Formats: sequence, structure tokens, C-alpha cells
Amino acid sequence: MAGKMLPVLFLSHGGGPAHLLESSDPIFSTIDKNSPSADFLRNLPRLLRQENKTNGDIRCILVISAHWEEPQFTVEYPLKNPKLYYDYYGFPDEAYAPHTTYPVKTDLAVADRVIAQIEAASQGKWRVAKKERGFDHGVFIPLKVAFPEANIPVVQLSLKEGLSMREHIQLGEYLRPLRSEGVLIVTSGQITHNLRMMRSGDPNVKDPKSVEFCEYICRLLESTTPENYEEHKRRLVNIADLAPHFYYAHPRPEHFVPIAVAFGASFVPQPEDETESPQDDSEGDAVAAALPEKFAERIYNEVVMGSMGIDSYLFR
Repeated sequence: MAGKMLPVLFLSHGGGPAHLLESSDPIFSTIDKNSPSADFLRNLPRLLRQENKTNGDIRCILVISAHWEEPQFTVEYPLKNPKLYYDYYGFPDEAYAPHTTYPVKTDLAVADRVIAQIEAASQGKWRVAKKERGFDHGVFIPLKVAFPEANIPVVQLSLKEGLSMREHIQLGEYLRPLRSEGVLIVTSGQITHNLRMMRSGDPNVKDPKSVEFCEYICRLLESTTPENYEEHKRRLVNIADLAPHFYYAHPRPEHFVPIAVAFGASFVPQPEDETESPQDDSEGDAVAAALPEKFAERIYNEVVMGSMGIDSYLFR
């Protein structure tokens, strides 16, 4: 049964487990547990309640993380309680088991629904695999900060090798109906991800190329509407050629591709042949008044460690 449509999120998940740790290092402390970005994640449930007006609408969280790629789209399908995949290295012991845990459950009925929806929407052209791998840090780190009670089931869906923007936008379009079924779609990546360029100097010195890239993406997303969705979709497909400093911001695009899924899951294109009769003016005005001012909104904006953009977005 269709219900209230939940928003979609793109979260920049920070550096490994940084949001769970406390650091005395002046550079690393900009993304530690006491940082503004960690506070943003802790306040995320309140933001969602304000956006969605009610509690208890979220049946399950579906996460698409930058840290899982497969030859075909694949759903995490644990037969017992999900494991955590600590796919980061060189951090203190407290960043690993048994010190860091997240005992969240999954929902195999939702996992099956994800598979069925993708395969049906693609008319059988796409096949979705099942795999027991464990939730990577692109899943459990932001969720542990935002939802520490671990009381909302989680399902994870992989990216597809090749990282086609067009294909991942289409994935989002296929997943769109789940938003009316109590599934909160969370895409987890990073608005910029050039680890080699992160500076060890003054953390307040922002790389102008990273800033310019972040602002370009913000203008593109926040100006997207159902009416111009197809045009902006083409721009997002070709983003590597259009955005300033794309390969500087993303030498490899896996941390950017999740935003393509969020984009596709968010916008319902306006039919080009849809017209209004003069008699419908009052009804049209009422509908227009009910529409959000922004269909996509940047809800967090910061560049840390010199060049690491950690913007996050909410899509309505």
C-alpha cells in the first residue's frame, strides 16, 4: 500500500571512522566526533522529522554506499544478523570490533522487494544478485552517528562496476516507488574525494578548485525541477565533461556516483504534453503552493582538511 513519500538523502560520510573518534590533531579534528559534520549527522533524525512531519514512517533504510561495487547490482542478504565490514586501515583499536559495533538488523522482505522492483521496472533486463558481505563503513559509520539506537532495519545495495552515471540514475528511477513504502533511501559517498590532495597545513585554507566544484554541483542540483529533470539528467550523465575540476575532485568517481542514484530516485519528470485548461487555474495554484521551494537542497556544506568537500543533500 502506497504511503507518504519519504525524502532521499545523499550523505558525505567523512573519513573512515573519523566521526566516531576524538582527535587532538588540528587537521583530523575537523571531521572527528566533536566536529560540526558529526553534529549534523546526530541532528539528522530531527531534520527528517521536520521534513516528514511524523515519526515512525521509516520502515527500513536502504543504503547505496561508495564502498561496494559488483559486476551486477547486488543486495546484501545475510541469513543471520548482518556483520560489519571494517574496510578502513590504520585507525586506533577503538575503531574496530569489539569496541565499535552496530547491532542493526536487516529486513529480507525489503531486500526481496528491492530485487523485485528493479527487475520488474527494467522489464527483466537487469538481474539483481544476493550476497552476504557485511555492511561497510559507508553504511554503518553515518548510521551509527545518526541512529545510534540501531532500531531501524538496514538493507544495502551495491554500485555496479563501470560506475556509469546513466545506469545509476536509472537505478534511482527504478527505486523511486519504494519511497512510498516506508523505505528511506540513503546514498553514501563524498562530494569530493581526492585523498592525495588533502593538505596537512592550515585546515581553514580551502582549496579553490574543490570549492568551485562543490558550488557547481549545488547549483545543478538545487535548480532541478520536474520540468527540467531530463535536461539536468543529461548534464549529470556528462558531469565529468561539464563540471569544473571533476577529475581533480574525483580521480575515480565511486564516491560521486551515489548522488546519481539519489537524483534518479527523487524527481518525477513533468510529462511534456501535459496541459492545463483555464478552468484548472485555482487547482493549479493550490498544487503549486504545495510544491517545495527546492526539490533538492544542500543541507550541509563544508570543505575540511583543505580539499575534502563533505556536502550533504536532501531530495524531496
